[in-house]
Amino acid sequence: MLRAFMLSLLLPAVVCVSLAADGGPTIAVNLPDGTRFDLTESSLRTLPRISVVAEFHGKSQEFQGVDLLAALKLAGLEPTTSLRGAALSLIVVAEGADGYRAAFSLAELDPTIGAKQVLLADSADGLPLPDGNGPWRLVVASDKRAARWVWSLVRIEVLHERGNSPQL
Repeated sequence: MLRAFMLSLLLPAVVCVSLAADGGPTIAVNLPDGTRFDLTESSLRTLPRISVVAEFHGKSQEFQGVDLLAALKLAGLEPTTSLRGAALSLIVVAEGADGYRAAFSLAELDPTIGAKQVLLADSADGLPLPDGNGPWRLVVASDKRAARWVWSLVRIEVLHERGNSPQL
């Protein structure tokens, strides 16, 4: 009970930290070298928009947004054209405002290895995501279950599996 109370005190702090200087929401991206970049609505608008059709709880929807790997590159993650060596153990952890987390290997996102498309969505069927789901959520249409569809995305961390930072 005390733990739940303490967690409820921390949750608003995560949301407050996730606001840009102009008051708009951001997604904090922490890279392996210790740098942090805040993805904002305006910075994400510079990336190509894509759409995916995915089934969620038995209902087919068309989600719109940007590719997660493109957003990570915008934040400063610049893997070489041939992902190999220590960079193969990089892990991308996405976290929602409620503390829910899901992980992807950078290799599964890399177009030359896994080529898994993960959408950083801001709308579904042409409408903004509903309250409690947005302003951004991950959509992984190729997953058999929506278990890694992180709602109300506030943070992305790119981690080395052993805690040190490989050179990319």
